[in-house]
Amino acid sequence: MLNLLRTDLYRVFRSKSFYICFGILVFINIVTFGILFIITNPSTRDLILQFGAELSADASDIESSLANTTILEIFRQGTVSGGFLSVTTGVFGALFICMDFESGFIKNIMAAHENKWDYVLGKAGTFFIVNFLYLTGTFLVTLLLNIISGGFFEYSGLEDILYYLFSAWVIVNAFSALIMLICMITRSKAAGVAGAICLNSGLVVMILSSVFGLFGLGWIFDYSLYLTLASLPSAFQGEYGLRPFITGAAFFVLYTVISEIVLAKKDI
Repeated sequence: MLNLLRTDLYRVFRSKSFYICFGILVFINIVTFGILFIITNPSTRDLILQFGAELSADASDIESSLANTTILEIFRQGTVSGGFLSVTTGVFGALFICMDFESGFIKNIMAAHENKWDYVLGKAGTFFIVNFLYLTGTFLVTLLLNIISGGFFEYSGLEDILYYLFSAWVIVNAFSALIMLICMITRSKAAGVAGAICLNSGLVVMILSSVFGLFGLGWIFDYSLYLTLASLPSAFQGEYGLRPFITGAAFFVLYTVISEIVLAKKDI
């Protein structure tokens, strides 16, 4: 498994898709930070108003609503809660896994590693590292932007940052396991990418939640990966703060076990 992990990491850092996906996340981060900085800073806000821009709220409402905004909240709203992070990592995961099937590389892997768990856990370990790099890298971009702006937004406490990043990482890892399962079943790049867009973005969950809500069952989806990620607390809050870890770990185990079963039963 460790040999597969090293091989996958070598392929990851030599692939263009890894850097393209990271670049997309960085771009989204910069845009989010820039928009919030412009509308919150009185001088820049007045400047864009002079050029014909229109704001739906007046200056006092904007300043009061964003008065206590921290860099963690900016990162959360711009990258994590909306599903950009989980979708981007899911798309990368789909492209990376399906490349094994399209190129026939998986046949060579299975010839050397008969135990299917080696392949599944090797891929999971790769996604652990990739997701960690994406998550921490994009947050450091937000931190750097705030430093460049002279610390315009408040800095979050180190404990809050570590808690939020780690809990988000656990859930995003479960999303990657879901995409891996889709790719194991379909072996289709298109299906994997579509799954990342529809499932990781919360589109399917929100539709089903609305339908089930008509029968009073909408609460079931409060335990889904998407809503758990979207509602992550910015600080540890007792037992409720453990919910992201439990939910993410449970779904990760479920999806990886099913992935191994599917890989073992289907012909390579």
